[in-house]
Amino acid sequence: MVSIVVPIYNEEKIIRELLVVIKKSFHSQNIPFEILFVDDGSNDGSWSIIETLSRENKEVRGLKLAGNVGQHNALMAGFEHTQGDFIITLDADMQDSPGNLPRIYKQLCSGYDIVGGKRKTRKDSLLRKMLSFLMHFTIRYFTRLNVASTHEFTDYGCMLRGYRKWVIEKLLETGGKSVYIPTFTSLIGGKFCEIEIEHGSRKQGKSKYGIRNLLSLYFDMITDISLFPVQIISYSGIVLSFVGFALGLVIFIRRIFIGPEVEGVFTLFAFLFIFTGVLLVAVGLIGEYIGRIYREVNKSPRYVIREKLGYRKPLRIGFFGYSEVGYTCLEKLIQMGEDVVFVVTHRDQKDERIWFRSVSDLAHRNLIPVLKPENILDKRFTARISSFKPDVVLSVYFRNIFGRELLTIPPSGCINLHGSLLPSHRGRAPVNWAIIHGEKETGVTLHYMTEKVDAGSIIMQKKIAIESTDTGFSLTKKIASEGAELLRKCIDILHREKPKATPQDESKASYFGKRTPEMGRIDWKWNAETIHNYVRSLTDPFPGAYFMLRERKCVILRGEISECVQSADAQSEWKIASKDEAMLKGIIAPGTIVKVGKGSIMVMTREACFNILEVSLDGKRLSGNEFASLYRLSAGDRLEG
Repeated sequence: MVSIVVPIYNEEKIIRELLVVIKKSFHSQNIPFEILFVDDGSNDGSWSIIETLSRENKEVRGLKLAGNVGQHNALMAGFEHTQGDFIITLDADMQDSPGNLPRIYKQLCSGYDIVGGKRKTRKDSLLRKMLSFLMHFTIRYFTRLNVASTHEFTDYGCMLRGYRKWVIEKLLETGGKSVYIPTFTSLIGGKFCEIEIEHGSRKQGKSKYGIRNLLSLYFDMITDISLFPVQIISYSGIVLSFVGFALGLVIFIRRIFIGPEVEGVFTLFAFLFIFTGVLLVAVGLIGEYIGRIYREVNKSPRYVIREKLGYRKPLRIGFFGYSEVGYTCLEKLIQMGEDVVFVVTHRDQKDERIWFRSVSDLAHRNLIPVLKPENILDKRFTARISSFKPDVVLSVYFRNIFGRELLTIPPSGCINLHGSLLPSHRGRAPVNWAIIHGEKETGVTLHYMTEKVDAGSIIMQKKIAIESTDTGFSLTKKIASEGAELLRKCIDILHREKPKATPQDESKASYFGKRTPEMGRIDWKWNAETIHNYVRSLTDPFPGAYFMLRERKCVILRGEISECVQSADAQSEWKIASKDEAMLKGIIAPGTIVKVGKGSIMVMTREACFNILEVSLDGKRLSGNEFASLYRLSAGDRLEG
């Protein structure tokens, strides 16, 4: 989704027309969007119109600031309340046509981080053009932007600009209270581009930016990104010192050879005025920097929001979660702006390989209380959870079963996210089991929790195809992504009502327990497809499917099913003409090496061969032939099951 942020100051005559043009531009191309009007202390009817538009249009949101804080601070207020992955800024005067918004959006979607507008023909006054020229001249030759990777931008004064979310997040994190947004974001970095746009005359009302406002913006821009003003004064002081010394020397020599001259007094007065002017400018510019330092350390806020429109009250969510899926879903809730009041997670086990991101760390970074109880059925823990007064409790890959007391705490119930299409594959490790069983489809399910594992009524599901190349890791990432999106849809419903649910069909239920590393041992009597499914299901970062060789555990990281091709030596030794005849006579037993080829070991299974492409031995990764060389394996040798 794209968020359009429009600062408003006494623009009652143009807001409706602006909205019509924006909606037409995005609706015609089916682009999801929101419009955030930020009322920067207007004293006309602007806010009343925004209120009406918010009621009539689901895309319209509004922020009313307590006073006039300036265009860029108003934009910063809007940035903190955007919900889109892309943010576009736009002036309300419509001089930069809103019809260009989809063009900005498409450039952002194509991979650019910042997209600027370049006005082809300026329809501004001569004075505004002169100030704009001065600003760009300063940027080009006297600031850090001259050496940054920003040569694509030639028009920093155009406010029709697009940003990816990460750029705005970095701006909010590091930008000060006197920030000129176009130049500051350019310093952040990323991939930039500029598109040409038509610049028209203002359609309604008068510009709110007089000379004073423009000069203030210019000072914000130059002092925010460069020390050049102070440095130029230092350079001027050095030059004037030399000039003054030279002048004094000339006057001294003339006094000796010519005698007293009245004109010299006037010369001194002229230079005195020059020195005084330079000193006053120096004091003024230093004062600008000191004033900005004062603003930063001053506790007064950049802006105060009096009222919001179009924003729903966040749900109070209690979150139980673990693993990569838990992390992704918690991250989604935080991005949505919901009020996660606590997080309950597991303590990492020393004997468990922690390959996934930490739910606990994510919660700590976002100042969310984290609980790691030994027993979630303990009454003291239940009382603690109740004290948070959650509207709903979500469980995502949390490993413990809830008790009745815990289930009755939230008024909207406890909802679990499970990585299968329930009622199939209840229990632990549903992703791994689905691949092991050779299934072509799995999914993710949201259901109400009961005291019985994964047995509650189903709220919603999403099917996910299992590709032949999927591993346990790749499928887990699909589950995490689709699960987070399913959770978002469920939260949207929860804001309106308690989601409806359908009871599970118990006749179709299947249950699988916790997998242990020992359960990954391969039996070469299995068919090749089963072995292949074991390998890809349990490969890195999971414990892995393995076989034993000379009392050492050998984990297969990669493999593939293949037709058996015997080596000449093996055929001669076994005195047979074909693999089928050998199998009939029981000569080639499952687990026998049929061929050691370049990069692989071909092993007989029940009905076909399996190529071992990569093996992990004591944590070291080896190709098939490297492994064969290490153990001096050849056709006819046996691998233990």
